[in-house]
Amino acid sequence: MSIYSYLIMCFLTACLVVSVLVVAGLLTAEPDRPLTIFIVTLVGNCKETRCVGWYPEFAYAHEAVMSDLSDVRYYSYAVIEEVQASVHGEVVNAHWFALHKGVWQSVERPKWAQSVVGWGLG
Repeated sequence: MSIYSYLIMCFLTACLVVSVLVVAGLLTAEPDRPLTIFIVTLVGNCKETRCVGWYPEFAYAHEAVMSDLSDVRYYSYAVIEEVQASVHGEVVNAHWFALHKGVWQSVERPKWAQSVVGWGLG
């Protein structure tokens, strides 16, 4: 398979996924807001990351970080990125959390992470 065929296949797959999510009502478009998803990624440092899932709404992603990820000790940070739904979606917003005494707490973006976006997309 050529690289062009592969890229076309990836683009069509992404379009299909977004279409299915819209039809299922998991992604909704509001007139004043772009179509987005919320990607949850665990971060140790710039090279140690692990995307653990995505959610159609921030509330679901936040709940996942606060409850489902409480046993994760290897990673020091978690980030929820609001990403425009597309092949290479733009990060609209990012919410950072740090693990402190076994509990995730909202924090400012770490200084070493200031120039990096798209943690969940690689």
